[in-house]
Amino acid sequence: MRLLTVANDGELRLADFVGDYIPPYTILSHTWGKDSEEVTFQDMAEGKGKNKLGYQKLRFCEKQSANDNIQFFWIDTCCIDKTSSAELSEAINSMYHWYRDADKCYVYLSDVSINGSVGSSLFSQQTWETAFRESRWFTRGWTLQELVAPSCVEFYSLEGERLGDRASMIQEIEDITGINMEALQGSPLSRFGFEERMSWARGRETKLTTATHYDFALADWDGDKVLDLIVIKKGSTDTKTTEVYILSGASNFQDIILQTRTALHETDDTWAFSMGRWNAGRKPDLFAIKKSSTGTNSTEVHILSGASGFQKFILQTGTCLHETDDAFDFAVADWNADGCPDLVVVWKSNDSDRYSLLHVLSGASTYQDFMLHAEIPLLDTLGMYEFMVTEWTRNGRLDLVGVRKSETGTNSTEVHIMTGL
Repeated sequence: MRLLTVANDGELRLADFVGDYIPPYTILSHTWGKDSEEVTFQDMAEGKGKNKLGYQKLRFCEKQSANDNIQFFWIDTCCIDKTSSAELSEAINSMYHWYRDADKCYVYLSDVSINGSVGSSLFSQQTWETAFRESRWFTRGWTLQELVAPSCVEFYSLEGERLGDRASMIQEIEDITGINMEALQGSPLSRFGFEERMSWARGRETKLTTATHYDFALADWDGDKVLDLIVIKKGSTDTKTTEVYILSGASNFQDIILQTRTALHETDDTWAFSMGRWNAGRKPDLFAIKKSSTGTNSTEVHILSGASGFQKFILQTGTCLHETDDAFDFAVADWNADGCPDLVVVWKSNDSDRYSLLHVLSGASTYQDFMLHAEIPLLDTLGMYEFMVTEWTRNGRLDLVGVRKSETGTNSTEVHIMTGL
């Protein structure tokens, strides 16, 4: 994890921490201005950025951290190297844990001005309270987890004046956001139903990065017994469809052997993708899994035919699984060796005393029946693990592979293989 601190010369410096030990730190929650106005990792590395409008956020966070006797603080604009897709992806996956583990979260509301000190007059108090209720911060996608994850959340105006904290303003925050008061008070999110949690996120906007536009899979596309890389471009395409690019494994992924539009419209982060063979066809098919905002109120499976170059749908159906979200990983595999590709679903727990869960939906039933429900002997996996399926033990049965990406005991990426499920 990379944090900011004040060096001996009074300048702000970045400090990297690797391994289990992370010092106490505070964390900033805010809304981004124009990209050109925010201080980046490159600015900090080169000693630049002081003239940018966003630099006042750094100094604000420095001041508040010092007042709270905490040496280090974290700000997303400059503590992540966004030119590195790998680092950006890891940061997105770790964000909930970083906010949860912070000593304090400072919410800087750049569109809430008190026009003087808080409470200096009834008029000024009414003015900032109205602006607070209408703040853009409450409409942004990322700030949802930044509101519920930390143990302590404090709100500050444009001038850096403290307006209150989550505990003292909890009724007003519940009225503004619709988030259950118990969730705001720290109850585990797993205690709230999926539909209720989804309702908290509706209407919020996110600032997408190019990392969210792509999914990846492996499959032997041309039958040469070498795995090829399947790149699925979900959005911002010239064709206004989800596009597929296939890079040849035989060429060490230097040659593109297929580049095509598909029959599926542009997609977003409510979609996941995998590859499989629906009718044991010569070409692998593209499985598009619609997780939420579906017409069937269930997770949906849309299969695009590989034989048609992904121009035709083989199957479009709702399933026996409720709508899902980013806490779920998906894979396509023939779980019971009946020749039909099944849908393997892993729900990742965000609770230190609750196991993750495995569900397998039967391909033979066109995903209307569950074949398996099982607990996975791993806790608190959300944001830390990615799951996949393979035949690791070569005993004719599929194994579940969990890749732990961060906060490992070995200071390396770890692989956990669960057999006999």
